[in-house]
Amino acid sequence: MTVRRESFETEALIYFDHNGTPGWHKPSECVWSDTTHIHGKIAANAQYSDLKDLFVEKLRVPQLDLTMVFDQLLAARSLNLPVSEVKELLKTLNSFLCTGSSPPSPSRLLNARIFPVREPSTGNVVLCTSNTQFALVDREGPPSRFIEVVRVLDFTLQEIRRLKPLLAWTRLESRYLSRCMREVSRVGDGVQAPISQPHRDLRRKAYALLRYAQLSTCRSSNLT
Repeated sequence: MTVRRESFETEALIYFDHNGTPGWHKPSECVWSDTTHIHGKIAANAQYSDLKDLFVEKLRVPQLDLTMVFDQLLAARSLNLPVSEVKELLKTLNSFLCTGSSPPSPSRLLNARIFPVREPSTGNVVLCTSNTQFALVDREGPPSRFIEVVRVLDFTLQEIRRLKPLLAWTRLESRYLSRCMREVSRVGDGVQAPISQPHRDLRRKAYALLRYAQLSTCRSSNLT
C-alpha cells in the first residue's frame, strides 16, 4: 500500500515523543533544524536524524532558514521566549548572514525587544529594543570594566566578535566600546618629591647624556 504525502498532512502520521509526551504531527507542524528551537514546531531531526531525505524531500518538512529565524525573533515577546532562546536565535541569524543569505531590512528587529541587555545596577538581563542605550564590549582590559557602570549587550567578548555580521547588518557597530571611548595615560597627582637615590637622579647625569648624544650625532654625520 502506498501512503501519499497528503495523507501525512491530513491524518498527522508523524510520531514524535516531545519531552516524554508522545503525539502525532503533520509535516507542516515540523521543521528540520539542528541549530535552534522554533516555538510551535517539532524538530523532526531530533528523532529521525538519519531520514532527512524522507522528511525534507518526500514529506517537504521545511528546513530552518533565515526568514524563519527572523519571524521567530519578531514574535519573541508575544511568545514570551526566555532570554537564553532569544540569544540562540540571534546567533543562528548571524550564522545565516555569514553564508551570504539575503536578509530583509533590520528595521523591524531594531524595534523589537530582542537585545539581551545586562543592567549594571542589578546584573539582571532584560530584552530591550535598539532604542535602549547599551554598549558592545569588544576589547579586553580597562574598557571591559565599564560593564559595572553601563548597560552592555549580554554576550562574551568572543561572542561579540563572532556576531560581527549581525552587528554590521543592524548598524550597531558604533556602540563598540573601542569606538565610544578614548584611553588616556597620565602621571597620577601624587606628592612631588626630589629623587633621593643618587643612581636615579638624572640631573647628575644630564651633562654626560648630552655629550653622548652629541658625539653619537657627530659620528653618524661622519659616516654619511
